[in-house]
Amino acid sequence: MEFDGQFWKRRAEKYDSLEWVNRQGYTESFVRLGRFDKSHGVLDVGTGTGIIAYTIAPLVRHVTGIDRSDEMLAHAREKNTVKNITFETGDVRELKYADATFDRVTARMVYHHVLEGAEDGILECHRVLKPDGMFVLSEGVPPNADLRDWYSTMFAYKEERRTFLEADLVALARSASFREVRHDVYMSRRMSIKNWLNNGAVSEANKAIIVKMHRDLDAAGKRAYNMDITDDDIFIDMKFVIVSATK
Repeated sequence: MEFDGQFWKRRAEKYDSLEWVNRQGYTESFVRLGRFDKSHGVLDVGTGTGIIAYTIAPLVRHVTGIDRSDEMLAHAREKNTVKNITFETGDVRELKYADATFDRVTARMVYHHVLEGAEDGILECHRVLKPDGMFVLSEGVPPNADLRDWYSTMFAYKEERRTFLEADLVALARSASFREVRHDVYMSRRMSIKNWLNNGAVSEANKAIIVKMHRDLDAAGKRAYNMDITDDDIFIDMKFVIVSATK
């Protein structure tokens, strides 16, 4: 699949305004599972505008953040006021680092964008980790398996992406022979659909379709999302799975 640089240029402009990106509880849950230490060197794949890299930096020796999007990296570098972060262009499926380089590899909301070769990307993360190193992976998922098809159809109006369930993410980590795989769930309550769409590089026509799909969702689906529909917005509980895997 060809990398769409223009899409990521549009995304980069408003990415830091996304509510879910800045939800502190989600970030704290992600970092807690990583068990970071001042001696650690960390690789943050799909670093985007550097939100995870900047959160981790005070806890570790050094963070290397990589991304395929030069526009995302430009925003990350603009914010860089610390000495222990380096941002570089890179693809998780073809990491340029030597075996056993890093103590931790992190990937928050990255793998749904890896449409081809996700398993290669997991193998690469495993390869560059030191023995006993840890990979921390997180993705947004449907609230339950019954909504997987609806979720995939809805997201197709926003972007090309893969849809994961909890079991898929655990299986993806296990595909690289990590010896210990654990996972946790974080529910981000009452998230604004308006904020998500207005800051997500979505056309006005597709915004309208996505809003209608939420409004027309059946009663069981609305209960699963804990949906609250107001005159000018829709609020849902977003489900995120966080996986930690030890080499």
